[in-house]
Amino acid sequence: MNEHRAQPQPETDPRAEDIARAEARVRNLTDGPRLDNGIRGSLFDIMGATPSQAGPRLGTVQLVIDGAAKHTLGAWTVVGRNPTARRESETIIAVTDLARKMSNNHFAIEHDPRDGFFIRDLGSTNGTALHTPAGVTLQLEPEVRMPLPIGAQILVESHVMTVVVRKVGTPDSRSAHG
Repeated sequence: MNEHRAQPQPETDPRAEDIARAEARVRNLTDGPRLDNGIRGSLFDIMGATPSQAGPRLGTVQLVIDGAAKHTLGAWTVVGRNPTARRESETIIAVTDLARKMSNNHFAIEHDPRDGFFIRDLGSTNGTALHTPAGVTLQLEPEVRMPLPIGAQILVESHVMTVVVRKVGTPDSRSAHG
């Protein structure tokens, strides 16, 4: 008597469908979308940067938190209320958040030496917004990699974090736009 056993199905990420939809929406941005404020253009137009602006070679890129604390960004940086390293040689930045609106691992900033900086919401509870140098504010989709131009502001509840460049040989930081 032959028994037929069903082959085990590979496990799929339950968020895969949501991530695919979000990535499709991001791809649509590159086709000249019309945003709520009427801006039309490519993804880099909307973000207010070109790939060369996203990867400066003139200094150290830092994240300034609430206009005070300055942290140098690494190749992969996780920011949150109580972040934990998920990769080897990962930079972590803990943000004091007494209201507890920020997730432990809220968002990550990735540096690609060829293409510049990118941001990714790590599935945070309250979300992450990005205010670009072009004046556009975007709500980030969870787990979708987006360009992060110098001078952009990352908004998490009451926290404002700005990406700046500290020029080589200068003690202070300044954004690319000021």
